[in-house]
Amino acid sequence: MSEYSPAKSLVRGRLSSLLSRILFGIGRQTSYAFMVAFLTSMGGFLIAAQITFFILASVDFSASGTGGKFVSLFALSIALIYMPGYYIHFGMLRKLGVPSFTASLRILCRNVCGRRIRRGVPVSQLLPTLRAIEKLPRSNMVAAFIYPSLCMAAVVVQEVWLGSLQNAVVLFFAILSAITVYSFFTYVLAEVISGQTRQRIKRTLHVKKVSFKQKSYLSIRLKFAIEAVFILISFLQLWFMLSFPVPDSKQIFPVLFIFFAVLILVVMLALFWVSIQEALTEIEQAAINLGSGGQGQVFCRSLDKEIINVSRGIAIAAHAVNDARQNLEHKVEVRTHELAEALERVNELKKLQDGDYFLTSLLEQPLYYNGNKSEYISTQFLIQQKKQFEFKGRKGALGGDICVSGNLCLGTPGNFQRYTMAMNGDAMGKSMQGAGGALVMGVVMNAIMARSAKDDRILNTTPIKWLSDVYDELHGVFQAFDGSMAISAVIMLINDQSGQVFFFNAEHPWTVLYRSGHAVFVEEELYLRKLGMPSEIPFTVRQIQLEPGDVLIMGSDGRDDIDLTPDADTRKINADYNLFLQHVQEAGGDLHTIQQRLEAMGDLTDDLSLLRIGFQEQSQPDEKEIIIYRNIEHARARAYEESFADLYQRGREHYKAGQHREAYISFRAAYLIRKDIPMLNKYLAVLFMKDKDYQRAIEVLDRYLTQEPDSIEYWLYYSIAQKQLGNYDEALAAALRGYSLDQGHLLNLVNLCDLYRQTGDEGSARNYLALAMQIQPDNKEVQRLCQLIKHQSI
Repeated sequence: MSEYSPAKSLVRGRLSSLLSRILFGIGRQTSYAFMVAFLTSMGGFLIAAQITFFILASVDFSASGTGGKFVSLFALSIALIYMPGYYIHFGMLRKLGVPSFTASLRILCRNVCGRRIRRGVPVSQLLPTLRAIEKLPRSNMVAAFIYPSLCMAAVVVQEVWLGSLQNAVVLFFAILSAITVYSFFTYVLAEVISGQTRQRIKRTLHVKKVSFKQKSYLSIRLKFAIEAVFILISFLQLWFMLSFPVPDSKQIFPVLFIFFAVLILVVMLALFWVSIQEALTEIEQAAINLGSGGQGQVFCRSLDKEIINVSRGIAIAAHAVNDARQNLEHKVEVRTHELAEALERVNELKKLQDGDYFLTSLLEQPLYYNGNKSEYISTQFLIQQKKQFEFKGRKGALGGDICVSGNLCLGTPGNFQRYTMAMNGDAMGKSMQGAGGALVMGVVMNAIMARSAKDDRILNTTPIKWLSDVYDELHGVFQAFDGSMAISAVIMLINDQSGQVFFFNAEHPWTVLYRSGHAVFVEEELYLRKLGMPSEIPFTVRQIQLEPGDVLIMGSDGRDDIDLTPDADTRKINADYNLFLQHVQEAGGDLHTIQQRLEAMGDLTDDLSLLRIGFQEQSQPDEKEIIIYRNIEHARARAYEESFADLYQRGREHYKAGQHREAYISFRAAYLIRKDIPMLNKYLAVLFMKDKDYQRAIEVLDRYLTQEPDSIEYWLYYSIAQKQLGNYDEALAAALRGYSLDQGHLLNLVNLCDLYRQTGDEGSARNYLALAMQIQPDNKEVQRLCQLIKHQSI
């Protein structure tokens, strides 16, 4: 490494200063635009040298004899077309009265001298001058393409006319590539040369308080892309030189071609580096200035889009920071007020949203209908929706899980079988979207069941045909939503006597069979896509056989999607679907125990619904039930022989005499003929409640309350029956309906208090207890609930 020499450094500095004075002296004597154009045109020598060696190695002038003519014409066109046109274009003869060729160049020549604005230029001319100097590199690039192209056209036409077409084509592409690189080179060089002047004009505009927007033209990405294209063209030209050399071509030509190509590439990369380095330095200084309490203004020399965008962002940030410094206290007050208003709007919107949730949940609850009344098959629901909300002090839940059950008679009037239908579904989407799907499923499924089982109707069809029709109807309904709504579901028909199960599973989690203390899946693979989604799998109804004491458990994917690490930063979702079998097995098939085990694993991340089906779990019904059942069947056989009026009258007489069992048989026989008589349903409801047959009580109460919706006593019966079966949502809805009819009904207030206590809503329980105590504080049930709530609080 050579040692630092002060003498050499002084010489270099003086030479640089001398060169700068000469160049800007030329600019003062001619024009600023000409000075920039003159400097940028010097780069043409490098590109001309590179393309010259390509032409010498690739164009065979010896065959056409036009080599001398090419050199002469090209030199003449450069001297007479390119140089005069190009330099006069930028104002070389401005002082002789020949103006520049464009308006922006004329503004530039008139207002800029050397590197500075001329004295006396009015403020109104500063912004047009900035726009003119911003356009200068682009104008230079366009002119550097047009004028050499005229020279190229002359020599190519001459070669076509006097020489060979092949030579003309090679010349055309060679010179065109050189002109393209040259024009881009002039843009980059002009941008660097004019950067300092452009920056000074921007500073002057800022001092004069003239607003302006910094403009950009090319981007850094595009510049490097053009560099890559230049490298690619150079490789192609080198390949052509080596593959198709002209006779007597010297081997040094490709070497010199490569040398000048690398030199051009290095020069352009150096210009890029200078431009980017200057821009980064300006941005860094602006940031330091802003941090030190200054204005933080950025006046970019660069015209690159990325740099200009960054400078605009810094300018916006600087304006905000400076504005905040000046008006911080006022802005804090304004922003606090805005945040308070925004929070109020958010709360209003949340109230509206919770109202929508509440209304939707009210629509959902009646659709989760456990209508199974089979003597031999039991069905239990457990539904825990993920979305919890509170609306006007009332807590609720909303989601896409749904369970429905009911009973059917399939066959002919003389030979039919009783079946229990069970459905568990999980609609696609969260919150409202899922609830919408569950609503559609619930409405359609309950409508199908009402149509199929109305008035103990016997359908002349088979389980497979019935399930196929149900699938077609449900699938068609959800297909109408065009993919925006779909649902996974399992729908089963279980023969009450034989235990034969017919079902289909539309992409729902597999059903579990719990038998003799062991749990297994009844499915092994995907058999069908979701309802509403295209399915490449043909529809089939599958069958299994249950044994007495068997339990089937359906469930949504909430049973598997459990966050195993609720307290960690990253969630870990359970992926072992077989784990649910272990829960069923260790819980003995009990739904509430299964739920407790799932919640003990971690946090539920989705809606959870479980539907339990027990087949002949009791070994034998008691003697009373057998007698009543046989008497009912006997009464059914006589129903069509005796008139309804006789059966009804006989039932009333037995009821008044206190002969409830006989009254029950007569009323049931009458019920098989007519189900639309309010007083008959009323008597049966009382008898079922006395006999604690809550499932049948709910059936007749449904009919009675549809006919007599203002009967507070029977809304209370309906609520108690639902509560005894564990259907707390239905029980609560019925009790609230009764409360809307009579807010002072003591037993209904006690029932409401007990329901809210059992569902964990202690606040609502206390509210209704207070109302009951106002009416009859010494009532035994009121006192009992008071003690229970007090102990729960402790």
